[in-house]
Amino acid sequence: SLLPVTNYNYRVFDSGTLSEDQVQGAEPLSFESEMTGTGGLNRMEIGAGYRISRQFYIGVAPAFYFGTLERQVNYSIESDEYIPIDYNQKTSYTGFGGQIGLMHYQTGVVTPNDMVSFAATASLPVEMNAERRVETLEEGETKTLRDADYYGQQTIQYPLEMSFGIMYGLNNFRLTSDVYYQNWASYEPFDFNENVNYIDRFRIGLGAEYSGYNPNVQGSFFQDLIYRAGISYDTGNLELNNETINTMRASVGIGIPTQQRTSSFNINFDYGNRGTLANGLIRENIYEVRLSFNLSELMFFRPRLR
Repeated sequence: SLLPVTNYNYRVFDSGTLSEDQVQGAEPLSFESEMTGTGGLNRMEIGAGYRISRQFYIGVAPAFYFGTLERQVNYSIESDEYIPIDYNQKTSYTGFGGQIGLMHYQTGVVTPNDMVSFAATASLPVEMNAERRVETLEEGETKTLRDADYYGQQTIQYPLEMSFGIMYGLNNFRLTSDVYYQNWASYEPFDFNENVNYIDRFRIGLGAEYSGYNPNVQGSFFQDLIYRAGISYDTGNLELNNETINTMRASVGIGIPTQQRTSSFNINFDYGNRGTLANGLIRENIYEVRLSFNLSELMFFRPRLR
């Protein structure tokens, strides 16, 4: 699999007028500044599983982590006496890691038709090599302002991750809950920022799924759909101005299964908020539509009648 691990995506724009003190007694001048961030960390892994018993499974997945974070800075003053500032800072990361997972399920816990399953995963800390360089575009040609030797190669440790989940199923109904943890308190970034404090991250979620599908009865289109709903709370991994950046999210969605009911097309609608208005911070409202396709079909197989 190839999965995104982090998402580096922001834009900060500012404009105004420089005071006489800032321009050393000259006439006030207008300025514009823009800073954008793009990129992220990715994980490419291959996994293998083994069934220890009929109800107990174990899996391992070694992984390669890689990615580049780019910060583009543009600053200009409305005067020919000042040269515009325009540069792109690129920080690349590479490293190897892996995770291990366990799962156990038990049938007939409360009723003869129900099932309870437990699962846990752990991803070890990843030691990543980090290199940084700064470039600018001059007359259509990329020019290096500071190469990787200027900053030196650093080792950044991506934190330990652990998760635990439980699912209860009865006929066509499923109820799930999971807890996710990341050890960000021990994280040391490439850039030290005294205004940012990294804290351990906890996320807890609760979800439900239902389908009225009955293989012995010809149902309507809406009975065959899979209905889902869930809520989650995330403490985040940042503390700014002595305030944590928490996230609350609610989600509803439907799944449209294939005729064999092994694959499905899924639509989810999310709403939530992140952050706080305390101590000069901001609060974001989240509106999200997610589309996904779950593929689980038997391919490249020609059935024969004998």
